[in-house]
Amino acid sequence: MSKVAVLIKRLGYYVTGSDKGVYPPASTILEKEGIKVLKGFNTNNLIPHPDLVVVGNAVPKSNPEAVYAEEKNLKIVSMPEVIRKFIIRERKSIVVTGTHGKTTTTAMISFVLQTLGYKPGYLIGSDTSWDDGFSLGEGELFVIEGDEYNTSYFDRHAKFLHYNPYIAVINNIEYDHSDIFANLENVKSEFESLIKLVPQEGSIVYWIDDPNVRDVVESVNKTKLSFGYRSDADLVIVRKKNGAFIFKQGNRSYPVKLGLFGEHNVRNAAATTLTLYYLGVPIERTLEVLRDFRGVKRRLEIVGEIRGNLLVSDFAHHPTEVLASIKALKENFKGRNIVVAFEPRTVSSSRSIFFDDYLKAFSLADTVILAPPYYRFRFKGQELLDTKSLAQRLCKLGIRAISFSSVAQLKKFVESNFEKFAPAVMAFLSSGDFSNYPFELFKRLK
Repeated sequence: MSKVAVLIKRLGYYVTGSDKGVYPPASTILEKEGIKVLKGFNTNNLIPHPDLVVVGNAVPKSNPEAVYAEEKNLKIVSMPEVIRKFIIRERKSIVVTGTHGKTTTTAMISFVLQTLGYKPGYLIGSDTSWDDGFSLGEGELFVIEGDEYNTSYFDRHAKFLHYNPYIAVINNIEYDHSDIFANLENVKSEFESLIKLVPQEGSIVYWIDDPNVRDVVESVNKTKLSFGYRSDADLVIVRKKNGAFIFKQGNRSYPVKLGLFGEHNVRNAAATTLTLYYLGVPIERTLEVLRDFRGVKRRLEIVGEIRGNLLVSDFAHHPTEVLASIKALKENFKGRNIVVAFEPRTVSSSRSIFFDDYLKAFSLADTVILAPPYYRFRFKGQELLDTKSLAQRLCKLGIRAISFSSVAQLKKFVESNFEKFAPAVMAFLSSGDFSNYPFELFKRLK
């Protein structure tokens, strides 16, 4: 919401907002732009009446400002509607979607386009290595991270359905957001609705190795470009025996050298390369630019090394993301212990549905430290992820694992045993504030 507020203000509108609390980096961005944020929700915040009330998807129908706005017949819209009507407008929108990899792929595409002089607009779900992750731009292209999560309390469909895709990038489709979707088929239905919006002159760029993506895409009679390990992909990813990667298109091969580590980022780069190829950028030119791409915040972000341990902050919360992050750390930091501290922060990660998947993912680490599920008071019995049982199962696999009943206890354990972990890579995984802890820890121990 903060980035959208800034973009709207830069278009010449007067913008204010309200929230329970606003913290860095959002508060810093808003303060720099002179946007006033009122703490708490109160009907007085809507007096005098604004021309437009923009509602975020975390706002319930019972919110006092939402109730007041409806009672007074004020014009209410969702954030995605504002993005479409005011920011995207008639531009060609590149909508990057998928359960995983959205943020990094959106940033990669934006970075390449910007570097090559296209002057794109973009809206990325995290700060990047080069700016705050958003820009109005001047060119005809707008790159946006397309989330499948619901739009608002009055629109339960995916945000990405509002973004008028000229190109729809689909990295993968898995079950997630169990508070919104009852099953995988419900998730796939949103993606089916998305590709119907792509015009005939546009394109669908998709991960061919994912059967869920193929189910959604392959019967559609529109321009499609696929990337993946399969030999029938339009852009084939090949991993050589020495661990290096190349992209193949027909008889041509292109070496892949990225400024990021992790095989999942090779896949993100493939999606980026194919998207740019559709726009007329040669494959070798995109890969040349991507060598200088340094990623986004909280995606395997290196915090620093202190007392023999390298601290890493990561956003991973779905078990597939956890697995990809641990694999990347093991491959890139051979010979060092991999210590993973994890907070199940989302509704889905707080539930037992992913127990076996987390067991598989964490089994690659040397030490696993588990915080309690964030939504532990929302679920009961077998529906709640049992982190104690998860730690016990990991111990039986030979993994040193321990669970705690509070984040405070976990932090105390980490700090009292910090030097015993060395030489380690200590990764802190969470989709919430917990992933800021390694930054705090680094400053305190430095």
